[in-house]
Amino acid sequence: MFLQRLLRSEVNVGAFIGYLVERDATPLQNALGLDENVVSARVEVPHGKGRMDVVLYGAASPIAILELKVSATEHGDQLDRYAEFAQTHNARKFLVDLETDGSTVPQGWTRIGLADLFGYWSSSTNSTVRGLAAEASTVFATWKSQLNGRFGQMDSTIVTVALRAASEELAARTPYDMYTRATSGGQPSITAYLPHPSGADDAYFCIDIRCKDKNNPHLPWIARLGVHVDRGEDLAAARRTAHRLAMPLVPALSVAEVQSACANSGIGTLATVLTSERPLREPRSQSTSIEKWLAAVDSAGDGKISAHPVFFHDWGRRLAAQYSLDLTDVTRNDLGQLIVILMDHLTESAFSATPLTTP
Repeated sequence: MFLQRLLRSEVNVGAFIGYLVERDATPLQNALGLDENVVSARVEVPHGKGRMDVVLYGAASPIAILELKVSATEHGDQLDRYAEFAQTHNARKFLVDLETDGSTVPQGWTRIGLADLFGYWSSSTNSTVRGLAAEASTVFATWKSQLNGRFGQMDSTIVTVALRAASEELAARTPYDMYTRATSGGQPSITAYLPHPSGADDAYFCIDIRCKDKNNPHLPWIARLGVHVDRGEDLAAARRTAHRLAMPLVPALSVAEVQSACANSGIGTLATVLTSERPLREPRSQSTSIEKWLAAVDSAGDGKISAHPVFFHDWGRRLAAQYSLDLTDVTRNDLGQLIVILMDHLTESAFSATPLTTP
């Protein structure tokens, strides 16, 4: 358990690699196919706005960069900046992570699995190095094996990696724009967008799935289904468009309708993972409440507004129904299928509702 806590941090993993290199650099040097002997390893090496995790040095200069990603992903142009450093010194570049086999690798970088990297020291003549590296390799191999398992059985480290894998797989086989990011509370989330069939500018169906606590695998997640409109130059217009496109979806967003869509998909196990006592708000006088909200939209301009009377909202231009999502027995492949089912349901519901009109 202690070793697992230690290895969840890229800084700790980098220091661990530095220790192993100091004791016996030969196994890593040979496995990486480096032309020059590794003399030393430095960790957290400052460069520009960031710090490179591990830099391997030869007799006179850097010969390789190891950029570590345990659960985090690239920050901005981080890898581009590190590539400039590597080019200056004619150094090799290795991205060491837990991502799925076949996932996208930045040009010029070579991907190595974390379990494989520590496994290189299995040939070490130093028994201490060999033993410590083997234990770390086992931890990383166990985590990576969880990528194909159920979310309820995943270590917190692998949850974010699983969402990235699901996102990349959906982006490859659907027309969705896919994003994974951390919420304001630092929890992983996955979001899918599909252009709204009305043809309204910058309008999309949106499915947003957010983890509440990745350290508690049995705690239900939050799922929001609805409409998103990009801000554009006129925020009030975007909010009005979101309202106009979201309201016809109300009947289709009941728990019964959403569960029925899952059941009719042929994947019955997904029919009950989405639940909610009240996915939408139910004001006493809906029409009056909506009139007041739309008036507030116009008067607020680019400013803040109160909550939408029917939908859960973000900025007033993403309007959605909210559900509790139990992922305990759901795999990342199941999650991808669920997102497709829900997106199809939104699309079919929009066409069967009030005829769509272009703005």
